Amino acid sequence: IGGYYGRSVSGFQLAGSDSIGPSLVGASVGLLGHGPVMGELDVMHASSFFGARDSLGSNHLTTLTGNLIAWPLARTGGLWRRLRPFAVAGAGVMLSRIEAFGALGTDRNARGVVNAGGGLTWLVTRRIGVRGENRYFAAVGKVGDDWGTIDAWTFSRVTAALVWAW
Repeated sequence: IGGYYGRSVSGFQLAGSDSIGPSLVGASVGLLGHGPVMGELDVMHASSFFGARDSLGSNHLTTLTGNLIAWPLARTGGLWRRLRPFAVAGAGVMLSRIEAFGALGTDRNARGVVNAGGGLTWLVTRRIGVRGENRYFAAVGKVGDDWGTIDAWTFSRVTAALVWAW
């Protein structure tokens, strides 16, 4: 189980795309087996993802993904037993909402999303640790409305997490 905080470091924004992306928060729950692969359910939310409230009004992006996480199955002692590099890949749904499109009204979209990335988990104790990661997200499927000129909904996120293992 982990809760995280991070930033979108690249990707789609309607306003202010020349600066670092918006803050995001999330949580993940994983099922750790005895092998080198585990499953994970991840949910992320980013308020003002597409730009500042003063230019776009209320807007946000939420993702819900199921992922597979894999790491080397090295049974060495010392630091390497608690320090684990990993790769992650998965798929799910991406939900967006932008309130201020003037005459066009509020825009809501639900699209499929795939993600891939990697990171490092350090178990400080047997049960408590920290995790840093970078993931790339890309939307799949077509938006259901006609006005949009948004063809490539992609972004990368960098996060730091506090994790609890049992």
